Amino acid sequence: EDILDIRGPIHIPAAFPWASWAVGSIAGVGLGFAAWKLLRRPRRKLPYEIALERLEQTRPLMVLESPEPFSFAVSEVVRFFIEECLPVRAAHRTTNEFLHDLLKLPDSVLAEHRGALENFLTHCDLTKFARWSLTVPQMEALLASAREFVIAIGKPAPAKKRPATPAPT
Repeated sequence: EDILDIRGPIHIPAAFPWASWAVGSIAGVGLGFAAWKLLRRPRRKLPYEIALERLEQTRPLMVLESPEPFSFAVSEVVRFFIEECLPVRAAHRTTNEFLHDLLKLPDSVLAEHRGALENFLTHCDLTKFARWSLTVPQMEALLASAREFVIAIGKPAPAKKRPATPAPT
């Protein structure tokens, strides 16, 4: 009679059950906020999109009295775009140096646009250094050719759709 039988377990309540729920809730809210911020962040712009925006920012420089700042700004945008997209140094070189080095890269994307690029840079150089005057329509045409060049070089090609496979019969 001196040996007692085994008793059932005694439940000991947690000291602070609300603390674990609070920490879990705060962690859940924090993870949700971080995920929301990651999904809502602006996507990084492609080089051609940046170049097109910068080309549009040159429009206020289209004045008949002094076309040099406009030509300089447009040619700089195109040169920096080329440097950004391709392994060619274009920004701080003369047009002849740049075009001469372009001949060394025959399989480059620029090779097929060499004529248009040479024409564009020559017109910019004539305006910048030879004090060639441009009318507003000529400046518009210069800006349009720069836009076309940037789009032709930088815009990614749309993904090709796969042809639908016929169902087996």
